[in-house]
Amino acid sequence: MVEKSGRRGFTLMELLVVVAIIAVLAGILFPVLARAREAARATRCRSNLRQLGMSLSLYRSDYDDTNAPYRSCPDLPADPQCFSLKEQGRSSGPNEHWWAPLDTHGAGTGELFQFQRPASTYNRPGLVDPYVRSNDIFQCPSFSGQVGFAMTFIADSPMGRADAEVLKGSTDPGRLMVIWDHGNGPSCGGSSIPGNPPNRRPPFSPVIGPNSTIHYPLRHFDQMNAVFYDGHVAARRPSQLRDSDFRPSGSLPLADPPLSP
Repeated sequence: MVEKSGRRGFTLMELLVVVAIIAVLAGILFPVLARAREAARATRCRSNLRQLGMSLSLYRSDYDDTNAPYRSCPDLPADPQCFSLKEQGRSSGPNEHWWAPLDTHGAGTGELFQFQRPASTYNRPGLVDPYVRSNDIFQCPSFSGQVGFAMTFIADSPMGRADAEVLKGSTDPGRLMVIWDHGNGPSCGGSSIPGNPPNRRPPFSPVIGPNSTIHYPLRHFDQMNAVFYDGHVAARRPSQLRDSDFRPSGSLPLADPPLSP
């Protein structure tokens, strides 16, 4: 006589219950894990910005207390920082350099750089390269393209100016943003305003809405990271940005549409 085993398999109902429990747990854990991963990326992003802030300070010390320009364009002798270019993402020539290193991906004079394409080889050194140990710090881990940050080229911002001039012109220079998360190239400023020289650029506005997400991306829990003139790093909500976050109060020309003072 063959004895029957006392063990039995799971019933269909039991299997469905197990599957349902796993699905519920996954629905709870996956968002938590996603937030944890983004928190880690945001922390690394701020660390990179902090190191970039230090590199700018070292550059300033070596250049007679003058801040790094966002761009150097020797192929345009009459416009050595490319302010006259209508599209800032175009190459001014083979000898130009940005503050950050760049992979040109073969872009020739007058052609657009592919900033949203990852870099394979940096063939244009950045102006602050001598003050960094690795090009990795120019990258935000939440951005897949090259150079995840932009330097301001807004009128009266610290960019390219003497430290004494910046300190004299601002009652709170530590509030001025110098580099922040950006989605399309290593520079950020508004369009030139008719009646003003091309180097008198206001901040890009509006700071919220579909047109703003390249300039003020919501990468880190609806916030962006920035390094300020005194070297500290903080997360900012674009909706709370004011004109005085970019330059001293009362600077002209006004952004269009205007920002709160």
